[in-house]
Amino acid sequence: MAGLRKALVAAVLTGGVLLGAVACGGSSTVEAPTTAADGGTSSGPTTLPATAPASSSAAPTNPKDAAFVAKMKSQGLVASDSDILGAAGYVCSALSQNPNKQYQEKTLPTLVKAMIGTSRTGGGVSAEQADKLATADATKLIAEAKTSYCKA
Repeated sequence: MAGLRKALVAAVLTGGVLLGAVACGGSSTVEAPTTAADGGTSSGPTTLPATAPASSSAAPTNPKDAAFVAKMKSQGLVASDSDILGAAGYVCSALSQNPNKQYQEKTLPTLVKAMIGTSRTGGGVSAEQADKLATADATKLIAEAKTSYCKA
């Protein structure tokens, strides 16, 4: 019973250390204990592999998506392909679910601007200018989505 208790205590303490290291901004590669619960040596790996999020910079493979992104980029949008497509999909869904004119004229542009507008910040652009550019981008994207993307 004492051996089981030691193993349980070791597991709890090790788990707490692992969670604490990651939660407090520690390395994403954490050292695993090299001593087994029964006092012997462990035969398992001594480190855990770091993981990275999947890249979202891949070009669209769907011809409809690729054409829409190309059209938006030609109109000056600088948002990522995935942000442009996500916003366009949201526009189509919102238009089909909420025909309210006030929503489409006031709320939808604000939401789309939030989705793609962060690409306009930085690079010496003032906050006021970035807001104007993001508003123009949202207006262009909504208009193009209405006329082509949502209908295809």
